[in-house]
Amino acid sequence: MIIAKIIGVGWMLVWFWTLLRSCINLTLEGKDPFAALFALALAWFVIGFVPVAIVKFGWRYIG
Repeated sequence: MIIAKIIGVGWMLVWFWTLLRSCINLTLEGKDPFAALFALALAWFVIGFVPVAIVKFGWRYIG
C-alpha cells in the first residue's frame, strides 16, 4: 500500500515539475505569465491529479 502512495505522489510531482518548466519556458519566450500559470494548473489537474484520484477511488471501491 505504501508503494502505491509513493508512486502516486511521484506521478504528481513529476508532472508538476515538467509542466512548471514548460510554463517558465513559455514565460521567457514572451507569453503571458498569467495564461501560462492557468494552463499549468489546468494541465496538472487533468494529467497529474485526476488519474491518481481515479485509481484511489477505484482501489477503495474494489477493496
